[in-house]
Amino acid sequence: MEEIESHGKKELNSDERVADFQKKLDDICREFWTRKLIQVCGQDVTLLPTVFEKTSIQELMANMLFDKAGKPIHRVALLDQAAVTAIVTQSDVIKFVANHKEELGAALEQPVESLGLYNSKNGVVTVSTDTSAMEAFHLMYTKKLSCVGIVDSNGVLTGNLSNSDLRGIEADRFSHLSLGVAEFLRISKALSRPFATVLNARLNALRALAIPKGSTFKELLTLVEKNRVHRAYVVDKEFKPVGIITLSDILNMLSKTESK
Repeated sequence: MEEIESHGKKELNSDERVADFQKKLDDICREFWTRKLIQVCGQDVTLLPTVFEKTSIQELMANMLFDKAGKPIHRVALLDQAAVTAIVTQSDVIKFVANHKEELGAALEQPVESLGLYNSKNGVVTVSTDTSAMEAFHLMYTKKLSCVGIVDSNGVLTGNLSNSDLRGIEADRFSHLSLGVAEFLRISKALSRPFATVLNARLNALRALAIPKGSTFKELLTLVEKNRVHRAYVVDKEFKPVGIITLSDILNMLSKTESK
């Protein structure tokens, strides 16, 4: 392919653009690996003295899994003097709730919409299957999101990309970020977990879970706990995403429910 001159500057052809992009990724990689661990991990944990081990689950959800601004905190570390004796995660609490779901009473059979677990007016942030992984992660960063949905040309949900999909991307694999999100996920090591639900069979390869509009809270709780995922999409009859429900949404709702 010929190079194109534009405004006195050489415009790269498609192959050269890919090579240039991969070089930039390599440069970013070298800088990234010099960062302190705390800069990468952030402050997504609450440290809790063991004196609070008898704290109720509801208090834990309301006061310790969310900061003062309402931002979710995904894990709580129990301390005995200077040593961490245990770590309680959002998934641990969801598992506990699922194992004692009969205590939730009538709430179990309520549609997720009536419980305020998502607002369809907010929509779902999505990217197309051929959007590069780098662009998708950049979108998540700028919008302060932990994930984006992946849709085909018809807007049908085909998968999910989350910040955890960066796990395992080492220095020699940064160039994978130039791939489309669908291809990026297919070569990821984290694609081995199968999902048995018929509705979700088509989403296995791209790591997404979905429930149809009108699903009950019991169906949602069973889905996320059984498959150990952090979110579920809500889809319409055409399998287009209309909402997303995270573990934080579930815990926030439960923390505001009056104890019996």
